[in-house]
Amino acid sequence: MEIAELVLKYIQALSWPIVVLVLIWCLRRHLAGAIARLSRVDTPAGSLEFANAAMAAREISEELESSALSDSVERAASPAADSATSAAPEGEVATPHRADGDESQQPLPTAAETRLASLEDQVRFAETIAHRSPTFAIQHAWDSLDEAQSIVCEMRHSDYYLRHPDFMALMTMLEVLHAEVIGGGAVPTASSAGNYVQSCERAITSLRRFARHLSEGP
Repeated sequence: MEIAELVLKYIQALSWPIVVLVLIWCLRRHLAGAIARLSRVDTPAGSLEFANAAMAAREISEELESSALSDSVERAASPAADSATSAAPEGEVATPHRADGDESQQPLPTAAETRLASLEDQVRFAETIAHRSPTFAIQHAWDSLDEAQSIVCEMRHSDYYLRHPDFMALMTMLEVLHAEVIGGGAVPTASSAGNYVQSCERAITSLRRFARHLSEGP
């Protein structure tokens, strides 16, 4: 009798651990997915900091045309700028001109403008996927902006814009935010990634418009 009671007590003591083990085994795939998601969650403070910085970058990008772009175009069109560089560097694409007798015709885009417009389209694509893959959207947008800056850098008088304090501040901010995401220091939300991508798009648009002003000449 005592042996039977002892066995019964062991069974009662082991019943719950056995049930738990069975449940873990049955739900092992779901638990593995949940653990993987938890390992990618950043601290709320880090995500919030990134979101605030992305919003600030967007606000700066919205002011580029009225500040950096207009100022840089004016400086590039000044007589001092023309005397500083009397001829285009070797390899620079020739500026297309309006057709004779048709002053209303818009000049054809240069090769640089065409490439910049293509990069704008790529960033718009990144914006469409920001809600599904925020990190990929940020990476794609930064790569496009970095390439756009390199294109304009090859043009005459490009320093008037690329070295403008407002544009440099935006580029520095976007570069730091990109490094934070790629380095794993911040996990962007769809909203913050959208703000980042829009900042890159506006920056590329401003570069394309500056390139257009340079190609049209004074």
